[in-house]
Amino acid sequence: MKTKNSFRTWKSGKTWLYSSLVLGTLLLSSGISANQIKVLADTTGTQSSQMTSTSEITTGLQANINATTTVTAAQLANATAPGPFTAGVNQVIPFEAFGGDGMLTRLLLNSSSKAPWSDNGTAKNPALSPISGLESGKYFYEVDLAGTNGATGQNLLDLLRANGTKIYDATVKIYAANASGTANTSRTVATKMIHVNLTKQQSTISSQSVYRLYNKVSGEHLYTTSNYEYNSLNTMNSSWLGEGVAWKAPKSGNNVYRVYNPNSGEHLYTESAYEMNSLVHQNGWKSEGVAFYSDSNSGKPVYRLYNPNAKLGAHFLTMSSYERDSLVKAGWKSEGIAFYATK
Repeated sequence: MKTKNSFRTWKSGKTWLYSSLVLGTLLLSSGISANQIKVLADTTGTQSSQMTSTSEITTGLQANINATTTVTAAQLANATAPGPFTAGVNQVIPFEAFGGDGMLTRLLLNSSSKAPWSDNGTAKNPALSPISGLESGKYFYEVDLAGTNGATGQNLLDLLRANGTKIYDATVKIYAANASGTANTSRTVATKMIHVNLTKQQSTISSQSVYRLYNKVSGEHLYTTSNYEYNSLNTMNSSWLGEGVAWKAPKSGNNVYRVYNPNSGEHLYTESAYEMNSLVHQNGWKSEGVAFYSDSNSGKPVYRLYNPNAKLGAHFLTMSSYERDSLVKAGWKSEGIAFYATK
């Protein structure tokens, strides 16, 4: 006989507390609606007198999880944070929530190939159970996505989109619950190594590569669309190290200006004509014209940061919110969105 489902939510980090009310709060904060929570309760784990055995968990995990899963460009592009898409990726949540609508982990299930899907769970499709007969509150899971540095939520979405088409190694880990109702992450019940193939959405905007170089002597980063400038500095000047393509910029759009400080040797990039003119006419900087363009209508943000402790290389540009947040923790100052790259 099924009894009322109970769920868990986290206390801190990767620890979860047993509460039927609190899980609703967590999932709502993650972007999962109250109706979706009810769907999960109605279609996934149940309470029973006999707990699903660890051998059943192991067998079910191997049988029900795809060895390779492809996430379409549209699914990744349309995902929002907060929202269900990244739930359970690099974070521990109840195992019964594995197959929720709009969740990346739903796509890992064999049964997802014949099940409906809606971006961000807006259609409130019934959840898919990862294991037949799974009770709620007995097991927890996480999908450890290699190469993402444990990023979650918006930081994870930004990283996946910035990386473009890529096959990730991932490990699905199932943990047992402690007697106190928390996830015992030191007690791994089952694991499965899988591959997750994320595909990049193709932009219809004509674009060009913006290359990034790093000066090992001054600490400055230089950004250029010129193959000649990039290759010349990278191969003919031992101080510079080529770091490849930083982002794609549209071939037309809002101007992004490059200015040069002849006293320090630093370059600065700005979409603001006012900032450019102020630096040139009042502070002795030299204008180097339009470096590239900004896609302000539908592009992805490029963040600018400032290091108040650096004499040279004081400014830095990145599309990665993870990289931005890491530098802020290290003492850099965020200057917000500088301009926009193409998707």
